Amino acid sequence: IPDAHGLKVASTIVSQINNKQGIAGVAPQAQVIPIKIGNGARNTPAETIAAFRLLLQEPSLSEVDVVNASLGLTPSGFMILWRDILKFFGDIHNKFQTDETKVIGNLVDQLNQRNIITVMASGNEGTRAEETNIYVDNVDAIFVGAVQLSGGVGSPQDIRRAIFGDVNDPDETEVASNWGDKVTIWAPGNDMAVMSIKEEGTSNGRAIPDLGADNKVQSLVLRPWLATSAATPFVSGVVALMKGIKEDL
Repeated sequence: IPDAHGLKVASTIVSQINNKQGIAGVAPQAQVIPIKIGNGARNTPAETIAAFRLLLQEPSLSEVDVVNASLGLTPSGFMILWRDILKFFGDIHNKFQTDETKVIGNLVDQLNQRNIITVMASGNEGTRAEETNIYVDNVDAIFVGAVQLSGGVGSPQDIRRAIFGDVNDPDETEVASNWGDKVTIWAPGNDMAVMSIKEEGTSNGRAIPDLGADNKVQSLVLRPWLATSAATPFVSGVVALMKGIKEDL
């Protein structure tokens, strides 16, 4: 069954151009090899580890140049409390490290040694990335933040960190792109047009696609998308273009 989140990522990167359909991808000549992590709504470090190990061990994936990881994992309440205690006493970067993120960091290091670049979302909690994204301290990847236009016509003065939600509505929780020194680069991440799937409902936190049509293309719809998961494939697509010019980048 197609996953709406993964489809949106893929459509941002490889949607075809000049066909008068949908959108134009950042790197339409690239190829996407999807690897499913989690159930479409959530994931665990163990599932992420399994995916990165597959990238390293599966011979058919040896030609991969770029890894797009539009995912994140927020630490639990206990981990946040422990982090805050360590921050109070200092030396947080040496102590607040989970075994799982160290393993992921090691796997990404192995990808780097093969000239495979990993691009990851910085998260959408509206905080410094290192406060809520447990990967940024241990994983040598490109971490992406999301930006949006503030109402202007696109000059640098019109660009700001993307905020998702109505900040004027007191009942609406403000959610925004993470930020800080751990964010490597910023990319568009608010009201981005992507291809998605028609939905009949939800099950266990994920969308149920409407695949009743004989022509599966009829089950695709153009929809707006936001957050750092939307910004990350923009960077992955640009990296793919750059690797197409300089393979050993």
